[in-house]
Amino acid sequence: MRSIYSLINLSGLVVGFSAFMLIFLWVEEEWSYDRFHEGSANIYRIVENQTNDNNEGYPVAVTPAPLAPYLKSTFGEVEAACRIGNADFIVRRNETSFVQKGILADPEFFEVFTFPIVKGEYKTFASGIDVILISERLAQVYFNAEEPTGKTLTVLGKELLVAAVLQNVPGNTHLQFDFVIPMEFVRAGGYDNLQQWNYNSYYTYARLLPQADVPAFATKIKNLVKENYPQSNTELIIQPLQSIHLRSGHLNNDSAGRGNILYVYIFSAVGIFILIIASINYANLATARSLKRAKEAGVRKVIGANRLQLMLHFFSESFLYCVLAFLVAILVGWILLPSFNQLSGKAVAFDVLNPSIYLPLLASVFFCSFLGGVYPALLLSALNPAIVLRGFLKSGKGTIIFRRALVVLQFVLAISFLAGTFFVKDQLEYIRARDLGFEKENILTFSANRNLRQQFEAFKAELLALPGVLHVTATSSKLSHINESSDVVDWPGKNPESSILFHVLPVERDFIKTFSMKIVAGRDFSPDIISDSAAMLINEEAARIMNIKNPLETTITYGSRVKNPIIGVVKDFNFKSAHKKIEPMLIYIDRDEYYRIAIRLEAGNLVNQVESVKEIFKKMNPGAPFEYTFLDEEIDQSYRNEERTSKIFSYLSVLSVFISCLGLLGMVMFVTEQRAREIALRKIMGASTLHLTWLLTREFIFLVLAAFAIAAPAMFYLSRIWLDNFAYKMDTNVLVFVLAGLISLGVAALTVSYRSFKVALANPVDSLRSE
Repeated sequence: MRSIYSLINLSGLVVGFSAFMLIFLWVEEEWSYDRFHEGSANIYRIVENQTNDNNEGYPVAVTPAPLAPYLKSTFGEVEAACRIGNADFIVRRNETSFVQKGILADPEFFEVFTFPIVKGEYKTFASGIDVILISERLAQVYFNAEEPTGKTLTVLGKELLVAAVLQNVPGNTHLQFDFVIPMEFVRAGGYDNLQQWNYNSYYTYARLLPQADVPAFATKIKNLVKENYPQSNTELIIQPLQSIHLRSGHLNNDSAGRGNILYVYIFSAVGIFILIIASINYANLATARSLKRAKEAGVRKVIGANRLQLMLHFFSESFLYCVLAFLVAILVGWILLPSFNQLSGKAVAFDVLNPSIYLPLLASVFFCSFLGGVYPALLLSALNPAIVLRGFLKSGKGTIIFRRALVVLQFVLAISFLAGTFFVKDQLEYIRARDLGFEKENILTFSANRNLRQQFEAFKAELLALPGVLHVTATSSKLSHINESSDVVDWPGKNPESSILFHVLPVERDFIKTFSMKIVAGRDFSPDIISDSAAMLINEEAARIMNIKNPLETTITYGSRVKNPIIGVVKDFNFKSAHKKIEPMLIYIDRDEYYRIAIRLEAGNLVNQVESVKEIFKKMNPGAPFEYTFLDEEIDQSYRNEERTSKIFSYLSVLSVFISCLGLLGMVMFVTEQRAREIALRKIMGASTLHLTWLLTREFIFLVLAAFAIAAPAMFYLSRIWLDNFAYKMDTNVLVFVLAGLISLGVAALTVSYRSFKVALANPVDSLRSE
């Protein structure tokens, strides 16, 4: 019997340690983002908080182009400042060409950040325009074994000199790129004069001197945009570099793929709770079994052992047991790490020489050792040996209450994990089932380079001639992530002092048709009406914000587009994730902005249809890579964090219930062993098997019910906090908590009743003989 208890204890501890280890590695990876830069604590990103007439804030990550040089030239506490712009371009060398993720950056980029150069030199980049720095990965792709420095790559039709090779960018930074092009390349190519204070398109970073007064600096730069562009209603805010990855969920116009500090807190708590559940198992069984070892403690006292020696003996025994479980857990965790990485979307490594990993893990061993050994050690060391050796020792009321409290705590945590899992899944299903305002299925999308934009009409005609191609259109950006916005919008009756931010979306005329959107007033763009090239569609939210009675009789001025008539109002559609509310939008035709092509295909033979589209693409655009996605996949990317969280929660919920029931099984085995004679006598007196089963089971069932009564309201409160991350969310469903409670109760009841029923069926003579 003792070997069974040992196996139960060891199994629970190994599972608990393994889960805690993997969760800790994930949390450590999330916290590590951008901390590898030298002096990372002194680096900040400057972001904007734009405000409309209703005092509603609209925080954005991008800032005006002149900001970085202005900061460097004006404020003495700024050691270095730089601008960064996204630059996902086709990079070509001879017949090799791929779309690569890169950035545009000022030379001071390498003074702000620490991205080591492994080949070549930096001076050419700092003083040149038609130069490029590439990563080791790109050097391998385009040059293989050749020396890349001094050779050229083609970007946007220009030959760029490879000045240096950078060490591959690590995964734990929010800046992900494979090449860097000088910011002056933008000005020289006529793409941007980099002087506009009313146009946000770049990310601004500043390294402050270590002795700088950060709050004072934040106050000084707060109104810089207003000072340089009086019509603006924007404030600047500084954001620490180390917080960008986890604390940028509120920002618009930011790169996708950010983490969430809430999930770090949740998983940290979950890891600790899993460890507590495993420790509770050990403590519960150790406490219960301590009475079996009372005579051992009595004998040790008789032969001279003092209380401290007894406590050290039992505590060291507990510690060695936990160390054994920990060593097994390291092996289990190492085996499971690749699967965990795939599940979490991370590339977590287990560095056996990294003290930052092992110190917390070893602390968890001491924690379990203490929780599992301290109470039995205190209890047994305080016993009177004379009473113990006479066999009069009974389990005290305090000990029983302690064990019951531990069982309740275990199931509070297990039920909470289950309820959390169901809740996350339900919210994700709600998001997927919600009407987005357009049809996302069977829409193929890909980037359009300059060559394709110049011959778009011919390209579209050939595509429409293909079987299975229903509609073709083009937009300035992905429909799942529209970030371009402006407050330079005017209309009759607008308060001249007001500043309202509108999202703007240049499109091709068949945009509404391709995405199956609904026009709630007016009409769509028409190929037969030439003046529609100057017309606009607005969404319902824009009509509400503008507060105009007859939008179809109104004209809009946006930038250089003067008095554009509104011809239709589009039903609101989600052009961002459900974390953000729908905002006002202007939709208009602009042939120069066809950067993204979208094709609606017939459902069915998508593989052959994509191949047909690819053939036309290669024919019209020889040498360019055909890299496509489907719109529904792009939209799902917006909820990838929640999806992964849900999956990890599912596994942890199963583990928590398994560990809890494992401990429950051990407790039931101990209780039935203790009450064997009572059960035998009851059976001889005529008690039925079902009655005896219920007698042994009811206490544990009531404990699980008590756990549910505690866990349900706590999780209800926490679920409301989590839902605040979403602009569009489901109503809290109490059935989620009931289901979690019923599953936990059912599994616990099966675990307890199985053992109890087996004891109730036993021959009472055997129990009485053993007594």
